[in-house]
Amino acid sequence: MADTFGALGQIDAGGRSLSIARLDALAGETEVARLPYTLRVLLENVLRSEVLGYGSADEVRAVAGWDAQAEPKDEISFRPARVLLQDFTGVPAIVDLAAMREAMVDLGGEAATINPQIPAELVIDHSVQVDEFGSRMAMFKNTEHPYEAAQFAIWATTDPEALALNSTRGGLYPPINDVVSKVPEMQEGLPFFGGQAVFADIETWANDVSNTWVWGPTMVQVNADIDAEFATALAGGQTLAEALDTIQAKTVDAIEAQGLTVKE
Repeated sequence: MADTFGALGQIDAGGRSLSIARLDALAGETEVARLPYTLRVLLENVLRSEVLGYGSADEVRAVAGWDAQAEPKDEISFRPARVLLQDFTGVPAIVDLAAMREAMVDLGGEAATINPQIPAELVIDHSVQVDEFGSRMAMFKNTEHPYEAAQFAIWATTDPEALALNSTRGGLYPPINDVVSKVPEMQEGLPFFGGQAVFADIETWANDVSNTWVWGPTMVQVNADIDAEFATALAGGQTLAEALDTIQAKTVDAIEAQGLTVKE
């Protein structure tokens, strides 16, 4: 451990002694209370990384000395315990990773040297990448290459040091449970939290999500109605309240047309 600022401290809670990185140890660097709350959260993360020997004292000073009027000039590292990528934004991220690895090989280097510094998990569950929109053919165009998309995702995760893929269940986000079961920090706890399995709540609510859940039979139509009625309201053809009433009426009609009952 580095602990340049003497920030490592202990508190007693729940009958256990917990390690913390004390922001008040930076009193000689800045008045922490002046920082926006979100920057204090970031500062604690950077300070904790420095204490553990991952970050630098200069990074801590850069965040602690934040000046709202100054042009950003310092680069810092933000180190969460884990990065969870969902498919819609995660797949473009691994495309970037693949491109950087290919460039490294072209330069005569080893592809494996281009890897995330923080363990990353890609969850694929229900999203469709949107390459085309605004036309009746958009859905067909966006689902032309599902096999190739799946093959790319599987290929991108063949290096266990780069990325892990979780796609074993359907539904909304039950695959998160697969992530929880693999992450040592989630199961064994973290030193800064007294060994608590601090993400156990994720496992609890993930177990409560039905993996048979799917979009309702009329969601595509509901979204189309929302777009149409809001466009009419914005053009001055009706009020927003009237648009919402129309959307609700159309949605109820569409659901009942599926043989379902709608409670008032």
